[in-house]
Amino acid sequence: MRLLVSRIAGSFIQVEFALDPAGLWVSVESDRVEQLLLSLVVRASDAMPLGGKLVVTTRLWQLARSHRHAHGVLPAGRWATLRVADTGSWFEGRAPAQLTGLMTGTAEEVPTSWTDLAKVASIIRRAGGHLLVEEGSPTGTEVVVCLPAKDSPARPSPASDNTPAILVVEGDAWMQTTTAHVLRRAGYGVLQADHATGALELLRGVTGSCIRVMLVDVDLAGDDARLLSRAAQNLKTNLQVIYVGRARAGSSEDLLTKPFTAGELLLAVARRLGAPSPR
Repeated sequence: MRLLVSRIAGSFIQVEFALDPAGLWVSVESDRVEQLLLSLVVRASDAMPLGGKLVVTTRLWQLARSHRHAHGVLPAGRWATLRVADTGSWFEGRAPAQLTGLMTGTAEEVPTSWTDLAKVASIIRRAGGHLLVEEGSPTGTEVVVCLPAKDSPARPSPASDNTPAILVVEGDAWMQTTTAHVLRRAGYGVLQADHATGALELLRGVTGSCIRVMLVDVDLAGDDARLLSRAAQNLKTNLQVIYVGRARAGSSEDLLTKPFTAGELLLAVARRLGAPSPR
């Protein structure tokens, strides 16, 4: 996910990775890990509007005794940690007391601006993990995701790849955002690109077959949607493609015609997910 993280952070933020060379094993769906990492990167980027530095670190943390932190206690044990540190201030220099309730699942209500953090905390709790947030230090904010470490990779579950992701390739920013919003509300994972090169970079950067459907704007500026589709299906052999565009007189193309309703979009995606492999 290096390319995706760097792209989300933007050109004014320096991104560094310090990843455990041996790799760390946890029993969590990969798309959930991607979701929580991207949520943390987005929040870190928002906290540095004038630029800064973002460091993503993974390492094994072996605790001989429990570790007390600002919002609870991390039990002793072996923890696989994903650390996102930035030079911004998430809570204006002082983490509010309600943060403890959010991370432990006891918060009665969550501010709208915390929705992304609430989703991250929920994913981590369901995986038996903990979330540590240290904010207000001279260097900025540090968030540590702690998940129970495993000795070896778990046997793949038949359902491990059943949560499909959708890649939206759309040149119109408003259309891209609206389409992604509808799909996310329906429970799909969503990746976004506004040109063919970016779409192919994302497909190369995501392992496995979680990206099952690609929506392609047939009017991509400077790009050929059909060539993009063929290149994408060479990278992901089970990828289904939905062409999106405005109806043209005399055209026989199988299009999801703009403007479309949320129901029409979700129906088109459901049909592609139920279709046989294109190869």
